[in-house]
Amino acid sequence: MYYIQRKRNLDETVASDGIVKFDTSVAQSGTDFQYNGDGSIDILKAGVFVISWVITQMTGLATNGQAFQLKKMDYAAQTPEWVSIVGTSNHVKIAALSGFGTVDVSAEEIKAHGKATIALFNASDSGIKLTHHAHAKAGILVFGLDVAALQSRVTSLEQENVNIYERISTIEAFLYLSDVTELWSTLPALLGLGSGAIHSGYTHNFWGIGTLNHTQTLSNGGTYYLITAAQYEPLSYYQGESTIGTLWIEVPGSPVKVYTMPIRFDKTGIYFRPTEQLTNLPVGTTFKFTQALILVEQEGRA
Repeated sequence: MYYIQRKRNLDETVASDGIVKFDTSVAQSGTDFQYNGDGSIDILKAGVFVISWVITQMTGLATNGQAFQLKKMDYAAQTPEWVSIVGTSNHVKIAALSGFGTVDVSAEEIKAHGKATIALFNASDSGIKLTHHAHAKAGILVFGLDVAALQSRVTSLEQENVNIYERISTIEAFLYLSDVTELWSTLPALLGLGSGAIHSGYTHNFWGIGTLNHTQTLSNGGTYYLITAAQYEPLSYYQGESTIGTLWIEVPGSPVKVYTMPIRFDKTGIYFRPTEQLTNLPVGTTFKFTQALILVEQEGRA
């Protein structure tokens, strides 16, 4: 985190459209900021900064009470100029007034100009005299986060989590690997075909097994289940949208003819919908696919 805190002990009147000077340093982090003699503050780091201030007015002749504006210097303009970011006002001419705003300083801005400059202006239509009853008549605090460093840290933490998960998965695989389960389609159209399944921990692996034991035509757009969740209960734990893999249908012959199409995995089972009519698939046709799914049993289920 970067920060600078300053206060004002000066008794001078702040002129209309003049910068409020904070002449006394309270705290500052390293060399991330530069306070200038005119009251402006240079921000020397990229990041998102929050600016908070308080002003205690003693007297003022402005017709609009008291008003202050936080401004930022536009160095990219043909002639650098102050641009208002946020303002605060109070119709009471003798009162304390606080405000806050944010400034987003990009890395490109720092590279191009070396800094971003902000200042608090008297936006009233007359000068303002600050209180003499308090030693500190005004204060300002600027603090911010290094977004790039924060993102880098988050990325690092994410990678650490990935590494931990991979280690846990490796341990699970080492400790337990299930037997292969063979499941066969109950659809008359797909007799002789099915899916193998093996799991380690929550990771379940599926692949196509068997061959078609009769001649069969599959309709374009029809839905064909190789296995259902009723046959393999862990599929019913599947959450979210279906996972889509690739199904290869190999028709025996010389040469071998191959069709490819999407195959879907969700809580209802493993199924596909042909994207064209497959006419007279012969005995011995194989359906090949592989897919790994993470299936976590829902809490409270037996």
